[in-house]
Amino acid sequence: MPADGVTDVQVRPARPDEWRAVGEVLARSFWDDPCWAWVCPDAARMRRHLGLALGRAVRPRIAHGWVWTADGVPGAAVWAAPGRWKQPLREGLPALPAFVRAIGVRDVPRALRAFAAMEHGHPREEHWYLEILGVHPDHQGRGLGSALMQPVLDRCRTEGLPAYLESSTDRSALLYRRHGFEETERFPMGPGSPPQRRMWRPAG
Repeated sequence: MPADGVTDVQVRPARPDEWRAVGEVLARSFWDDPCWAWVCPDAARMRRHLGLALGRAVRPRIAHGWVWTADGVPGAAVWAAPGRWKQPLREGLPALPAFVRAIGVRDVPRALRAFAAMEHGHPREEHWYLEILGVHPDHQGRGLGSALMQPVLDRCRTEGLPAYLESSTDRSALLYRRHGFEETERFPMGPGSPPQRRMWRPAG
């Protein structure tokens, strides 16, 4: 699916056996992300454990068919369907031990408050939620992020539904603006945290 200069990458739904690879590429894409660095202040700990944590977290999304990638898993877009953005506890529990290892026990309360702040302002209107988008640094700048988003953005257009996401950097926000998302709010995840941006793409 060509997009923004990508002419040789065909995106597709992630396979169930790719959950670990999806988690690892997402984690690698966030090594320099300011918000993840704030949530996981020990960089070495984050790099060791975040891939497994994210892989286990997105595994149910893969089973639902909401995760898009390409051969070789150079990146991934993790979506949640309308009304399904809150992950049931039974789906999230397998990822919890790895998240605790990535964050560090001492910083878990701060991380929980950060995630609660994100959830507090989540729109209640029905929408597709781009939960995570990440591309390995070796594949960035080639339009892969755009290509990974496109199947669900096309579905939003067909279904007449809006889309929502959070963005933590100016660079990612610029990408999302090119696809019709507009910033609606900046908010801190906690004292001293970098800002998160809420971004909304209207239906149609």
